[in-house]
Parts: sequence; C-alpha cells; structure tokens
Amino acid sequence: MAISAEQLKAALKKGGAKRLYYVTGNDEYLIEDCIKGIACVRYDFERLSFDAKELDVERLEECFFSAPLLNGRLIVVENFGAKALAEENSAVFGELLRDIPDYLTVVLVSYTEGKVSVSKQIEKLMALSSSEIVVAQKGDSRRMERVVAGMAEAEGASITGKASRLLLSMLGEQLSAVRMEIKKLAALSGYGTIEEEHVTRLTAKTTESSVFIMIGALERGNTAQALFTLRDMLDNRTDPLAITANMNTAFINLYRAKQAAKSGVKESGLFSLFDYRKNDRKVSIAVGKERSYTDDRLYGILEILYQLDIDLKSSPVDRALLLEQAVVEISAAGR
Repeated sequence: MAISAEQLKAALKKGGAKRLYYVTGNDEYLIEDCIKGIACVRYDFERLSFDAKELDVERLEECFFSAPLLNGRLIVVENFGAKALAEENSAVFGELLRDIPDYLTVVLVSYTEGKVSVSKQIEKLMALSSSEIVVAQKGDSRRMERVVAGMAEAEGASITGKASRLLLSMLGEQLSAVRMEIKKLAALSGYGTIEEEHVTRLTAKTTESSVFIMIGALERGNTAQALFTLRDMLDNRTDPLAITANMNTAFINLYRAKQAAKSGVKESGLFSLFDYRKNDRKVSIAVGKERSYTDDRLYGILEILYQLDIDLKSSPVDRALLLEQAVVEISAAGR
C-alpha cells in the first residue's frame, strides 16, 4: 500500500526508514522534499544520481557493491517508469534490489502527469526488499491560488494565475514564506497586478543579494556563515545554476576591476569597456574590493567556478553537494 508524502515525513521522524523507496507523483518539488527527508535520516549520506532512461549499468552496479570509505550512500534513480523495467533493466534492478547492503538507501523516482498510479510490476519489484511506495501528489492547486490571491488583495494588489503558480512552484505550500514574498511583490508591482515578470525579477534580485552576502562571509573567513547562506538559498529552491551564475559574475567583475586598476583605468572607464548598465552598483562593489584579492587567487576562484558549472550540468553528484564543495574550495583558494 502506498503512503503520502506527509505520512513518509511522519514515519521518518519516528525512525521508520526503509532500504528502498519508490517515489512517484506530479509535483517535482514535493518529490525532491521526499528525497531530502529520506537523506536526512542519515546526514552523512553521499548522494548519487542516475537516469533510468540512459542507465549506466556498470556504474550502478559498482555503487551497489563498492562500500563507501566513510558514511553511507543514497542512490537516486530518476525517470523510473515502465521503460526502465523493460527486459534487461528489469533483470538488473531485480538482482540489485533483492539484497540491498546496509550502507545503501535506494530511491526510485517516477515523475507523472495527471493521475498517479503504481503498476503491478513496480509492486512486485518493491517486494524484493524492505521498501515503501510514496505518492507525492500535488494538492488542490486552485485552492492554493485562491489563498495567494487573498494575500495579494490584503496588500492592496492582485496577482495573475501564472504568477501565483510560479511563486507556488518555488515556495511550495510554505504559506509564511509565500506571504513575505507577496509583500515584496506587491510593492514591486506598485500595488497593481503582480505578473510573472515581477516574480522572476524578485527571485533574481534576491539571489544576487544572497550571493553577495555569501561572498562577504567568505572574505571575512567565515566559511560556516557562507555555507549557511548557501543552504538557505537552496532550501528556498533557488536554482543552483542561478547561484553559480551570480557567483561567476561577481568574481569576473572583481577580475575586471583589478585589471583596470593595474592599467590605470578609472571606475567610469569600466562602464564603457564592458557595457555595464549606468550606475550599476556591482561595478562600485568590485572596484572597492579588488585590492583584497591577488591575481592568483582570482584565477583560482574562476577556475573553481568554471569547473562547478561543468559539473552542475553533467555530473550525477547532488548539486547541493557540488555547490558546498565549491564554496569550501573558494574559501581556501589563495590563502
């Protein structure tokens, strides 16, 4: 019998963790929350991701049979639908799931549209191990949109359906967080109609501000605070690629400001050289900070960010872990 995402959360709190989970539903954010909840049972999990549509069987088997040197291992197999159970893959999973080692937890993920169902094949496969089937079904979206519309009205504004859905997709049903964002969005819209572009602009601005706070912590040598700020962004479902892009922009601006200073180019000259927006405060920030960085340190940081961008787009390793590792490396770079 399948349980809901809420029931999973309650079971995990009571210590009812399983070796194997099949998480299916039509809300990718709720599914990710389920995976994070499973991972949090043991904070020291190494998370490895696979795509069932393009399965690297050899690597998957290696992850099952090679015990990690430290901690445990969480294996997440996405897009685990009917295609993943076709013949050879069905046999592979059947063999692997029959006796899952103590150091592993396996999560099979299936994203669906519309009605959520669990096939007999899946039920049969799940019976091979200590398992749980979780249905992460989206709630009554119309009801939530009405709630958000009411929040906007209370602030003297209105909100379109598309803007409401975009905001909910980023914040889920965390109503306190939604209410805070609505207050900002109402002001941003001039207390008129909140559109999609307002939500997008506010998200981009918030990400930029948070990245500046994180970099400031790194400059003070406070790596713990930087990681806390990063985790806060990730918990608010900020796109890891957006975080990386803002970090990259900040350090490129520093590099440009440093080279300009060495060449005798003043701050005003940077605007014409690199086509910045008029009075863009990021230029002033970079000019004010460039002396605290050496060329070698900036080279090292930009190399870390370059590799991070590649890894985020191609590596199966958990994106949050990649970002945290990069922040630690940046903290150590050039010191």
